[in-house]
Amino acid sequence: MSPTRIEPTKRSLLDHVITNREEMFYQHGSIDYGLSDHALIYTARKRKKLDSKVGRIKCRNYRKFDENKFRSHIETTDWSDVINSQDNSVATMLFHEIFCTVTEIYAPFKTIHIKENAPAWVNGEYLGNVDEKKHAC
Repeated sequence: MSPTRIEPTKRSLLDHVITNREEMFYQHGSIDYGLSDHALIYTARKRKKLDSKVGRIKCRNYRKFDENKFRSHIETTDWSDVINSQDNSVATMLFHEIFCTVTEIYAPFKTIHIKENAPAWVNGEYLGNVDEKKHAC
C-alpha cells in the first residue's frame, strides 16, 4: 500500500477503499497529482459480460403514475376479506392479489430490451435481483 498523505516530515495512509468483493476489481492505487498533500486514490471495477440469453427484463412503468389516484384507489378498496381472514397465509395471498391488481392499473408491467452495450452495472447479478423482485407484484 502507498501513503495517501505526504507531508515534509511524515507519510501516512489516510484514505481507503474497502470492499468485501475484491474479485470485482482489477486495479487500484494512488496518484500524487501535486495539488494537495493528499494523493488521489482510485479503483477500477471489472466489467462482466452479459449472458447472451439475457435480452429483456420486465419492470413496472411509472411514466404516467399518479400517486394521488393510486392512494385514493388503495384507500377505497374493500379490504374486508384480508382483515377478516383467520388464516395468515390466505390473508397474505388476498392482500397480494388486491394490491397487485390496483398497482397494475397505475403502473403496468412493461418489457425493456437490454442492448448489447448495456452499462456495466446491468450485469447478471443485477438482472437476477430484478427477476426475483418482479414476482413480488
